[in-house]
Amino acid sequence: DRTSAEASTVIDAEQISELPNNGRDWASFTLLAPFAQDDGGGDQRTIRFAGRARDDNNFSFDGVDAGGIQEQAQKSQTRLQISQDAIEEYRVNSALYDAEYGTQAGGQIDVVTKSGTNEFHGALHVQYTGQGWRAKTPAATNAPEKEDTQERDYGVALGGPILQDRMHFFFTYEAKDYVTPVTVVPGTPAPGPLPPEALAQTGPTSIPFNQDLYFGKIDWEPSDFDLVELTGRYRKEAQRDNVGGTQVPAFGSDIVNDEKRADLRWQHTSD
Repeated sequence: DRTSAEASTVIDAEQISELPNNGRDWASFTLLAPFAQDDGGGDQRTIRFAGRARDDNNFSFDGVDAGGIQEQAQKSQTRLQISQDAIEEYRVNSALYDAEYGTQAGGQIDVVTKSGTNEFHGALHVQYTGQGWRAKTPAATNAPEKEDTQERDYGVALGGPILQDRMHFFFTYEAKDYVTPVTVVPGTPAPGPLPPEALAQTGPTSIPFNQDLYFGKIDWEPSDFDLVELTGRYRKEAQRDNVGGTQVPAFGSDIVNDEKRADLRWQHTSD
């Protein structure tokens, strides 16, 4: 847009579908925007824009602010708010954008979700990696067995008509079942030989992470001038955290997230 100094780009459905990314994290494609900087993780917790801090970014879905998406300290590299199969496109405004974006000073990411059409369409994906597909970690070299490991990501998307030309639906489900190996080591300098019960808690171990994401939308055009959209999102997560390094499994904590959100939008246009 040569009439504006805004630095921005649009990531469309073809790019989201065809370009590879780690963990199906659609937010990694924000790196394609001008002035994008990655602090190492390639996700929404490490990508920032034009020198601003990561927590200055703001996300919105279908025009509704998704407050808190940038504040995801636990397992943020695998935590998503919505499946990438549910995204039609999104716009990344990196810098010099209009005053309408007044919530944060960083990148503004506006996500538009998919809607159903007059034809039925669906998609299915499965990704799996098990412990038999990798070598032992250095900590498990002398152990009789590898620590448990698993990366399983699967999901489905389906959309189509309810009433031809007037009402449509779209639905996605995505799940992540991860078991990640970590190593527990004694603190340094050690005060002396560890007792057997403490020593038994060191060495290789694993921590689980489970996530279920549901997204659904019904759009209805009661007239040529009106559009009504009802959107629902449900996110359920459970994970073991604070294990690894000098933190033994007995010190770990269980974190559970259960989030439900519904949005109703009515749009009227005049002739």
